[in-house]
Order: sequence, then C-alpha cells, then structure tokens
Amino acid sequence: MGQVNVDLQAVVSGWLKDLRQCEETELDAYFGKRAQPRFHIWSEPLEIRFDDEVFIARGENLGTNGAGVVCRQSLSRGDEVELRCVGEQPWVPARVQHCTQTVGSYKIGLQFLY
Repeated sequence: MGQVNVDLQAVVSGWLKDLRQCEETELDAYFGKRAQPRFHIWSEPLEIRFDDEVFIARGENLGTNGAGVVCRQSLSRGDEVELRCVGEQPWVPARVQHCTQTVGSYKIGLQFLY
C-alpha cells in the first residue's frame, strides 16, 4: 500500500477547533518565549512515540506551533518525538523544548515540526 500524505497542520487545526468549542477553554496567560498563544485546558488523552516506544500522556495546552503535555516518561530537550490523540492515525512530529519533573510525572513542552 502506498504512503498517504496527511496535512499535519490541518490535524492540529482540528484539535484546536475541538478545543475552542469547549466552554472551559481559556487562553493560556503564560507567553514567556512562545511566539503564538496556547489554549488550555486541553485534557486530551495522547500517545507519544519516541525510540520505537509509545507512552501515554495527557494534554495540558495547545497552540498552532506546539503543545504542553504531562507524561510519566522523562524526555530530554531536543528529543524528536511524535504525538497523536489516542485512537487517531496521524502522528505529528515535535521537538521537546523542556521537560520539568512534577509530582509523579513530567511536564513537557513540545514544538511541532511541520
């Protein structure tokens, strides 16, 4: 079977559209080093693929250029991973911008690579 091209920006745009329709969604007040705003609360169940392993994660916030997630797996700044919502097919490539330990897990900032 041939490879199917997927518009990854359209995938992320669909996630954002779904998120903005939720009444509890707010614009994230933290801008820091981000060039684009993010929206939270994005409590989507996610999968992160790194080095042929898949880890379960939960979304925290989402923007057109990146996402914040919580995962039990520690990752290093610069690691290239793939992200998708549980049950969806397309993997969205991303680079780890930061990984901060929290109680029982890690908060990971991702920048999309498309």
